[in-house]
Amino acid sequence: MNRFVWLAVLPMLAAPAAFAQASRTFERNLPLDLYLDHSTFAYDSQNQLVDIYIGVDGTRLPFQAAQEGGFEALVPLILTLHALDAAGVAAEMPVWRDAAQQRFTLPDTSETARQRMFVQVARAAVPAGRYELRATVPAPDGGSPTLSLRQPVEVEVAAEPGISDVTLASSIRRSDDRADPFFRNGLSVQPHPSLVFGNVLPMVQYYTEIYGTTALADTAYTLRTRVVPEGGTEAVDNLTREQRRPVRPTDVVIGSANVRRLPSGAYTLNLDVLDGNGQVRATAARRFHVYNPGVASSNTPVVVAYEASPFASMPEADVLRYYETLGVIGSEQDRIRMREITDLAAKRRYLYDFWAVRDANPATPENESLQEFERRLALAETRYGRGPMVGYRTDRGRVLIKYGDPQEIQRSPMSRNNELRTFEVWGYEGLPGIGQAQFVFIDRRDTGNLEQVYSNIPGERSVTNWRCELSRLGQCDAINDLGLGF
Repeated sequence: MNRFVWLAVLPMLAAPAAFAQASRTFERNLPLDLYLDHSTFAYDSQNQLVDIYIGVDGTRLPFQAAQEGGFEALVPLILTLHALDAAGVAAEMPVWRDAAQQRFTLPDTSETARQRMFVQVARAAVPAGRYELRATVPAPDGGSPTLSLRQPVEVEVAAEPGISDVTLASSIRRSDDRADPFFRNGLSVQPHPSLVFGNVLPMVQYYTEIYGTTALADTAYTLRTRVVPEGGTEAVDNLTREQRRPVRPTDVVIGSANVRRLPSGAYTLNLDVLDGNGQVRATAARRFHVYNPGVASSNTPVVVAYEASPFASMPEADVLRYYETLGVIGSEQDRIRMREITDLAAKRRYLYDFWAVRDANPATPENESLQEFERRLALAETRYGRGPMVGYRTDRGRVLIKYGDPQEIQRSPMSRNNELRTFEVWGYEGLPGIGQAQFVFIDRRDTGNLEQVYSNIPGERSVTNWRCELSRLGQCDAINDLGLGF
């Protein structure tokens, strides 16, 4: 039986403050905000080790006074690994499963104490293969899960030389405490499952293991680390490092990168093992996000020509991804024009022009509008991406990307004997050209995917008699008792 331990390890990263002030209508029944991540490491001749990391936003936990003093929140959690077949379909029966009633404790519920991320780690030993990782919070009454996360897991046999997965952490320190759930090779490595760093957590700390460098015909090898902006080809100069390290069967590597001054956006941490001839023999990469709304910008006018922009040399896969996501915020004319463009070079140029005209401050080297778009994409993926469903293709992800963070979120109660379907109501204040706006999302098919059924914004989707779908019994006035004002 794996042991799960939750620790309050750092302040929650600062999405806009208004978003944190979610509606208190159902405060005691708010679903959790979970973040799921994993890393794989060499284990033995038959199995590899999968470290599973789950982060929980402490502001969403239903804390109550504990008998022994302080406050506690009890949450059930089920973790499973399911093998995937050649077509990518997950087996019904898991190859690994663990479940426990999680207990979160705090000495008090002051704002400082509550705004924490609690982190869990569990470990599973499984053979090499392709899996789907699932984290599920079951409903108290045995109905549809309150929350479910899914994530693909690739488990491979370590090569020689080879690099394990890279774990991004909020803290790494020396430790001899083998009872510490974060203990690994003489270190306490506290993972950061949200993978968002920046203004609150400026240091990206990382842990990895390098295997079999003794197979190289040298007494030492070179480890190169680089941080590369997504869509770019050049690494950030002051975050590029090379170090000579002695060869050994397993080399434990830790390091850090200060991203305090990086613009908001997506980045990749790249690690390369180089032999004595400078040839890359093994490589690993870890994608993460930076949110730095207060990064100082130069007041000197800057003109970035297309040829010098990241779009000019952007890989085709990235071009197609950017191209597709623009459909979320683009106008109908934009979408028509995009469908007409088939040439890769022309698509690159279109992306450059699209964002150049939307640059909120051309006098700075950063395109703040593009940075905000990337931030919303990252949040949509973190919150709503599930297995093959990417975040921006979900209804909630699309609305988040197009309109930003809502000022108010009301979520369905968990204590209605399963009479109501899971739902969320989002409220906006002061949207440009719109003013107040509301969205209603309902899990109409009990799949965990909340669909948009109502909005008061002209042109947005609204389902006829959507109130009826809120009730599993078809009672169209079910929402009237909830005080939502519709």
